[in-house]
Amino acid sequence: MNSSSALNLVLKSLSTSARRICEIASCVDLWSNINIPKFIFLALAVFAVLVFRRPDQFLNPYMWAEDGVVNLPQYLAHGWLSLFYPVQGYIILPTKIIFVIAAKLSFLDLPVISYWLTMVFTFCVVAAIAFLPTYLKWPMLCALAVVLVPTDSEVFAVPLYALWWGTLLSVVPLLWREENRPHPLIKTSMVLFGGLSSPMIVGFSILYAFRFIRFRTRTNAFVLTSSVAAACAQIAAILYSGRSKLPALSLGVLWAVVRRFFGCYVAYRPMLLSIVLGICVFGFFLALLVRHRKELNFGDQLLLGCFVWAILAITIRIPATAIQPIAGARYFFFPFIFLSWIFLQLAAKGGKTQRLIISVIFLLTLRQTALIGQRFHEKLDWRSEVMNCAQSDSYELPIHWDGNLKNAWHVKLSGSQCRQLISDSLFDRSVAKK
Repeated sequence: MNSSSALNLVLKSLSTSARRICEIASCVDLWSNINIPKFIFLALAVFAVLVFRRPDQFLNPYMWAEDGVVNLPQYLAHGWLSLFYPVQGYIILPTKIIFVIAAKLSFLDLPVISYWLTMVFTFCVVAAIAFLPTYLKWPMLCALAVVLVPTDSEVFAVPLYALWWGTLLSVVPLLWREENRPHPLIKTSMVLFGGLSSPMIVGFSILYAFRFIRFRTRTNAFVLTSSVAAACAQIAAILYSGRSKLPALSLGVLWAVVRRFFGCYVAYRPMLLSIVLGICVFGFFLALLVRHRKELNFGDQLLLGCFVWAILAITIRIPATAIQPIAGARYFFFPFIFLSWIFLQLAAKGGKTQRLIISVIFLLTLRQTALIGQRFHEKLDWRSEVMNCAQSDSYELPIHWDGNLKNAWHVKLSGSQCRQLISDSLFDRSVAKK
């Protein structure tokens, strides 16, 4: 055997081994679902929308809210173990992972690193929606609907709110087409990671139980077990924190649900227009469900369950009358996403008139996104603040909350703590001398 033949044999063996490894991980055929031009378009679109929604965060990334006043002290006290410490009673694994990785790489550049990690993570979630084999019709539009959700940009491009994006990963396996390969490892990993992102997994685990009843397979059993395990972990964290609360439903709450989750979906202001459009959109929504009740597949039914649970989960914690898509945009994130997806599925089933009305609804949501979909903040220099801390005996690091410097939160650190955080970094480990 000559050297050329031997090399070809080695390369062929390596290629076969690599393919076998990927098949064991059950991921080879998923790549075939990815259309490269669509992938590139989606990446550019997501990046453009995220920069539009928080331009100051792109130009001058900074630390926000509990990321500074909770995650930072927890990281100081527990290091890598801080990944599993709850924030506000919730386990928020994606946020913690981004924080710890960024802090370990360079504490002086933590906001910049964590911002770009968040951007990449956000795109990965959106790409999973677009390219994984789910029941969703028009998956590219469903993916774009996530980043164009008609709310203020509270949960966009900020590492603290990566938990909201991570939660969407636990929805994708729920809507996975059963006729496709089971991919148990990928599904289980997504459910566990998404489930340890927020307590939304509690309701999703009930839907996973319905899926297992419908499709009694080993993979669905594994996925259900994973969702229940994640739900139990979130419930334990909530109970331990003492933040549990029972729902208080009434006719007033039901009316507020129509006003907030249908009216504010298409028009936040003026109030009268929001109320009128809310009633119209809600009535149209119900009429479509009745009209297409026999055409709804199992994926559509699960999606409706996600929508109902998203609204219920919000109203359990906070009265619907007390939230709005600007000051509390995070509470509308899941309901508006699921509502957009449902309208897209119904549009795929309907005729020209039905699609025209749904198109008008989406135009109204895009208008709302353009009007209220941006956030700005006053500039703070994280690197300078950290260096000032390192040169002090004690220092209060300012932490953005609403973007205004006068309203900034503060976390008190000693100079030795700041110097230690800098020196523990893998890069840029220079420590300021007093």
